Amino acid sequence: MARRRRGSIWSSLIIIVLFALLYNVILGLALIAFLIGIGYWWFKRKYLIRVSTIKELMNLSPSEFERAIATLLMDLGYRNVKVTGRAGDLGRDITCKDKNGRTVMVQCNVTAKITLWARLKFSSS
Repeated sequence: MARRRRGSIWSSLIIIVLFALLYNVILGLALIAFLIGIGYWWFKRKYLIRVSTIKELMNLSPSEFERAIATLLMDLGYRNVKVTGRAGDLGRDITCKDKNGRTVMVQCNVTAKITLWARLKFSSS
């Protein structure tokens, strides 16, 4: 028996929104606003990590520490903040643009419970 492939939930939601827009413009716009709100809530819950104490920062895993530094960079006004940390990333855990448009590369390390640091490198591009 052939296994049925599951589709993405996003394609189903797009179809529902398109039908709602065809049926009633107000209902379709309300659905779009609702989906944008759900997406924003999901993004904040999954990717943004804010800590208020050093103890909380020290209890983060390495990937959570990278996301916390990325959140801090966003709060400081850096744009296009992307967490790129993975095997073979050549030391670039986060890339972003500063206010002048320069590319900034950030290397985050958690080497011990006491040593937490992030090093910024500015490239000329």
